[in-house]
Amino acid sequence: MLGGCAYMNANTSQLFFWCAGPERVGQSPDDKFYSFETMSGSLSAVDLGEGLVWRFDKPSTPSDPDDYRCEANGVVSNAARHNFFDGERYTFSWSSKFSSVNNVAGRPFVIFQWKSFSGGHQNYPFLLRVNNGRLELIHATPGDNPTNVEKKWLFIWSTPVQADVWQRIQLAVQLSTDRELGYLLLNFNGYPQAFAIDQDEAPDPGYIFKCRTLDTTGNTPKWGFYNRGVAEHALIHQVRGLNIRQS
Repeated sequence: MLGGCAYMNANTSQLFFWCAGPERVGQSPDDKFYSFETMSGSLSAVDLGEGLVWRFDKPSTPSDPDDYRCEANGVVSNAARHNFFDGERYTFSWSSKFSSVNNVAGRPFVIFQWKSFSGGHQNYPFLLRVNNGRLELIHATPGDNPTNVEKKWLFIWSTPVQADVWQRIQLAVQLSTDRELGYLLLNFNGYPQAFAIDQDEAPDPGYIFKCRTLDTTGNTPKWGFYNRGVAEHALIHQVRGLNIRQS
C-alpha cells in the first residue's frame, strides 16, 4: 500500500493503472497531474495526521473576479499525458474532505469534472459538485454544435455530505460517444448507488446510468475546486487514495 493505493502485480495485466497517492510529503503535483490550474491557490502533498493527502487550497480573492479555480487537470503516466478512448472502461476512485459544504454567493462548487477538450459538444459529460450540504452528480447532454455545449443538465444523483468528513467515491465509466453504449456506475462510501432518473428523465433507472460519456474531442479528469464567478469563495479540498484503474 502506497499513498492509499494498492499497486497491481506487473505480470497480471497490461491495462492502465494510475495511482496518485500521494506517495510522500512534498511530492510535486507534476509527478502525477498533467497541469495545475489556478491563480492564487495551491496544491501540496501533506500529512496532517490522517495519512498522505493532496491539499487543494483556494483562498478568497474578491479583488480578482477571474480567480475562481484551483484544479489538477489530467493524469501523467510514463512521463506523458494519458488519453482516454472510446470503448475503454475505467474506475475513478478517491476520498474527498471539504472544509465547508456551504454555497457562497448562492453558488455551489465543483469538485470533479470529466472535462471535454476544446470544440466538444458537452463541455463535461459528467461532474460532481457540492450544493449546500449535498453532493450532486450531474450529466450534461450534448449540444447541437461546439458553440452550443451543455444542452441540458440532468441531476441524476445526490446525497447529504458534511464538512471535515471523508467521503469515498468510486465512479466506473464505460466510455462511448454513443448514448446507448456509454454508462456510469457509482459507489459512495462503500455502497452501490441507484440513480434518480435516466437520460430521458424517466424515474428510477436503477444502478446503471446509460449516457454519452465521451465527447467528440475527448475528455480529461479534473479534481479540486471550481466556482465560476465567485472569487471570494475560499475552500480547502483534501483528496487521498486517488487512483484510476482500467478494466
